[in-house]
Amino acid sequence: IFCGGWWQGAECSRSARKSGAPSFLDEYTKAKKGIDEEEQSLQARLHAEINTDFAHLGGDFDSLRKHHSKKTVQHSSHKVNELVKQRQKEALHVKIQQHKSNVRQLAHRRLVAQATKRAKQAEHAKSVAASSDISQSPVGVGDSFDIRTVHRFDPGQSLSFARELFETFALSYADTSLMTGYVGRDIVQLGHYYAMTRFGCALDCNDAHFNGVDGILGLGLPDAALPSIPNPLIFALATDRGGLEGANYINERPLHQRKFAFLSTGSSAELQLGGYDRASTNADMVYVPTTSTTEYSVNVQSLTFGGIELLNWKDKTRPNAIPAILDTGTTCLVIPDSDLGGRVHDRPYSKFSSIMTKGMSFYITIDGHLFEIPFQFWWQSVNHAPCVQKTPPSYEGILLGDVVFQSLVVEFDLTKPHKPIIGVAPRNPLYVPVLPGSGDALKIPLIKRSAQGVFVEEPRKSKYRHGVDHIPVQLNGGRT
Repeated sequence: IFCGGWWQGAECSRSARKSGAPSFLDEYTKAKKGIDEEEQSLQARLHAEINTDFAHLGGDFDSLRKHHSKKTVQHSSHKVNELVKQRQKEALHVKIQQHKSNVRQLAHRRLVAQATKRAKQAEHAKSVAASSDISQSPVGVGDSFDIRTVHRFDPGQSLSFARELFETFALSYADTSLMTGYVGRDIVQLGHYYAMTRFGCALDCNDAHFNGVDGILGLGLPDAALPSIPNPLIFALATDRGGLEGANYINERPLHQRKFAFLSTGSSAELQLGGYDRASTNADMVYVPTTSTTEYSVNVQSLTFGGIELLNWKDKTRPNAIPAILDTGTTCLVIPDSDLGGRVHDRPYSKFSSIMTKGMSFYITIDGHLFEIPFQFWWQSVNHAPCVQKTPPSYEGILLGDVVFQSLVVEFDLTKPHKPIIGVAPRNPLYVPVLPGSGDALKIPLIKRSAQGVFVEEPRKSKYRHGVDHIPVQLNGGRT
């Protein structure tokens, strides 16, 4: 959420994965430590000044008492005491406000200085990595983020907003982009459901790809969350979330099943909360376990193109597989361009490039289940180029991006957070996702916005009370 803040859009944005142990985060931690030390120093000086003022005020009290005894006997010493106490209280209030202002200004200067330094480092890293062919975005490397292009969330307009005192965050991504800000708490609504939860209010970013993006809707797992924002939104909305995120908060409408599904078409996308809509698939879901508790990763045993195996394993006497991450923030199908440590005969991406032919389909085997990725989904007709890229050298796996979500409906079952289950089924091409700004064919009560104002439309049958809520997702030019 960009705060001036930023607010939540259910826009399918480029939520890249966090990189492990980022160097930028170490610098940020050092900066925050310096702020804490400076705050302690300011507090010590504040107490010393208050003690000095109290001594001076004590002398003033003696002078007032002597003056009072000479001038009149009509006023009691009680009133003089009240006057001195009032002056002491005013002096203390001024000092405290000045101290808070100094701490805020110092924190802001430190954050801006560190963010500027990291931005320069990140821009240099991007220029070095520009030849890696990972990104096909038209945004220039030298461009910078412009906060004027987003709709900012104004905390001052929310009666329920609360800022977590001195809680800040610095979030870096695998593509070297960096975002910094502070942590807030408020009632967040997603589709039909809402609850009190913590979220990040971004103040600065070094990546122009975020221009026009009002926020990042994080749908990840708790083990991948920042320490300062431990509960992903899906868990904050669930009935059994507990802890600090507002359990039993009076103003909430909880999600009854901790599940969601995602699908995409050529022009729109849809997020389904509470499960998946059977009408959106051509077959029943098949469910496979994840291989990680920090990302939605599954085992892939085979990837063929035009009947030719791209994962041509050398040792076929034992089971072979590589991880594949289901990532709504990735646009294309991203496959390795290495021999996977000597496990395959040919480099998959290079093999594909040498045999690439229009009109052919990919076939991918996920935990023993075969699925098709048709030509019309992996071929970019606008660019007249395949939406297939090679993974960075540091990752020997597959990234399943929007190309796959156009072919398949994927359900994420988070009932057991440490044992997530992924459901996969072919997408029904006749299914039309709900359009941005339109209402859903209601299966649960839904708050809708229209030109006439805000009203609540209840379902006709109570049996749909705990159904699946459909949320439209708007796609940008880069389909992220």
